[in-house]
Amino acid sequence: IPGDIYAAAGKIHALVKELAKAKANFKILGGITLTEKKEISAEEFTIIAKLPAREALLTQIVFMLTMPVKKVLIALNERAKQTV
Repeated sequence: IPGDIYAAAGKIHALVKELAKAKANFKILGGITLTEKKEISAEEFTIIAKLPAREALLTQIVFMLTMPVKKVLIALNERAKQTV
């Protein structure tokens, strides 16, 4: 989603970390979501900024959903090898 807070927060967080390495006295005090007109705290901003990209999260969810099926298939395959 263009203009999404998650995309901007990650970039801002990276910039703040870079400035901190340069010993600049700079920190995030909070933020505002423009779509919802809602204020967020510095802690919420940091949590949002540290989230992986949307594609990475979707990949993790798919992996979590398919892993039990894969384990069952492996177990069935091993059982079939033992009976042959």
